[in-house]
Amino acid sequence: MQKAEVLVKYDLILDYYRLPRLPHPQGVCELVLDALEQGIGAYERRFKQAKRELYSPVAWVAHLIRLPITVMERAGFAGHEKTQELMLGGYARFMRIMMGISVVLATLLLGIKVPWREIVSAVIDYIFK
Repeated sequence: MQKAEVLVKYDLILDYYRLPRLPHPQGVCELVLDALEQGIGAYERRFKQAKRELYSPVAWVAHLIRLPITVMERAGFAGHEKTQELMLGGYARFMRIMMGISVVLATLLLGIKVPWREIVSAVIDYIFK
């Protein structure tokens, strides 16, 4: 007659005092220390990345561009595929308008002479197609 193996799952940190100690009592401690070292390593990698993002203007711009999508996701609008498609389509239209405004402002600031009537009609056609 064979004995059936019973698989018992433990949470390494929360169930530390319930973990089986025999036949290698130091093994449990080593497992916990390994898990803690892995967690510390992941924290240190993420901390370095966060420090780089803190001083990077590119990351600031990326967060600002992504902010409306993040707000809509947190509000629950991205739960369904069709809702998410509508949300991203509206956001794409908004970004087109903002890019058009930024190009117009850049040309005004740089003093570039531009045939505004043709450009405005082309932009309106492009945005609302």
